[in-house]
Amino acid sequence: MPCVGAGLLEAGDREVLRHPAVAEPGELGEDEPHPVGALLAVPELGESLVVGLGLGVDEALQIERHVGHRAVRRSAPRRRPGRQNDGVRLLRGITLAVLVVLVGGGWFGGLSFLTDPSGAGLGMSAAELPDWPLLADFTLPGIALIVLFGLFPLVPIVLLLRHDQRGWPATAAVGALLVLWMLGQVVAIGLTFPGMQLTFLVVGLLLTALGSAGLRLDAGARTS
Repeated sequence: MPCVGAGLLEAGDREVLRHPAVAEPGELGEDEPHPVGALLAVPELGESLVVGLGLGVDEALQIERHVGHRAVRRSAPRRRPGRQNDGVRLLRGITLAVLVVLVGGGWFGGLSFLTDPSGAGLGMSAAELPDWPLLADFTLPGIALIVLFGLFPLVPIVLLLRHDQRGWPATAAVGALLVLWMLGQVVAIGLTFPGMQLTFLVVGLLLTALGSAGLRLDAGARTS
C-alpha cells in the first residue's frame, strides 16, 4: 500500500512557478482614464477657457459698442433752432426796426428840404450852410438825404427780410455812411442842432455794430 506524502500531489505532478505575465500596453487602463491624460488636458482646458473668455469679452465689447451706438443715434435730438438762431432773429428784428426809422427820417428830411429849400420848415436857415458851390440852399442836402438814407437802406432791409447773409454788411455800410455824413455836417456847420446830429451819429454807430455782430452770429448759426 503506497504511502501518502505530505502533499496531495506527488512530486512529479508539481509545476514550476512561472514569471507573471506583463500587462500589455493596450490592455492597461482600457476601461479607465489615464491619469497622465488628465494632466495633459488641464493646459488645453485652460487655453480653451482663456480663448473662450477672450471671445466672450470681445463679443461683449462689440455688443456694448453696437448698443451704445444705437442708443446715441436714438437719443440724438433733431436739429432745432438754438440760441444762436434765436439771437440772429432778435438781432435781425432790431436792425430792421432801426433801418425803417432811418428810411422814414431820410424821406422826411429830404422832402422837407426839397419842398422848402430854405430849411425854415425844419427850423434851419441857408445862412448856416458853408460857402461851398451848390450849397446856396438845402436842395442838394435834401436829394442826398433821400438817396443815401431814404433809398439805400432799402437794400439791407430787403436782404434781411430774405434772410440773406449779405444784409449784414450792407447794414454796416449804411451805418458807416451815416456816421460820415454826420461828421461831415458837424465839420461844415458845427453842432448847430446837437440833439439831432448826435442822435443820428449814434444811430450810425449802432447800425455799424449791428451789421458786424449780425454777420458773425449768422455765420456761426449757419455752420452749427
